[in-house]
Amino acid sequence: FDGCTTRAVSFSNSVAGSALIGCTFINMAATACSFGTSTFAIGCIGYNNATGTFLSTADGVLWINCIDANPTGGSAEGFNLGGAATIAINCFTYGGAGTAWANTTTALGTSFMFNCGGPSKDADTAAYCIEGFVTLTADPFTNAAGLDFSLNNVAGGGALLKAAGVPETWQGLSTTSYIDIGAVQTQAAVDTDRAAQLISSQSLVSA
Repeated sequence: FDGCTTRAVSFSNSVAGSALIGCTFINMAATACSFGTSTFAIGCIGYNNATGTFLSTADGVLWINCIDANPTGGSAEGFNLGGAATIAINCFTYGGAGTAWANTTTALGTSFMFNCGGPSKDADTAAYCIEGFVTLTADPFTNAAGLDFSLNNVAGGGALLKAAGVPETWQGLSTTSYIDIGAVQTQAAVDTDRAAQLISSQSLVSA
């Protein structure tokens, strides 16, 4: 979605289980998305939206690995956990002059942030249950203005978000995970032999 003058997506009256996966919202004149009861977003990115991207208006909203970058309005909110029992996991916001993480619900202490990030937690987050918050002191993006939201290696920026997501380990297992906070994951080293096999297989299919 690019340049909408009204809200692009409203799940306020949607059937429970409605979802956004891998969506982008750019240059919106209003809050890009509102989420109703038991709706969720995974791997979505908002950029340059006038009043922010993610607004929870009801209970049971879930956001996983989402980004809100550079909300433009002075009162813009990157993420608003307005509904009770709203949960954000591995999400972050950066840029803009407004509130990074807001909470307009009266049900204090019922919203949750796990391994999320931003320039600050903001005053509203006294109402949240917060674990593993990452405070950003530098731009984390490779080139947000060029719409490249991959993580850079800058200290205090992208470097803090790499391999900082959850889950990291599993109880009883000798397994470690390296999930990045945010929608864009760091590219792993490429196995050249495997890449060659894939190219060969694609050639056979094409033939």
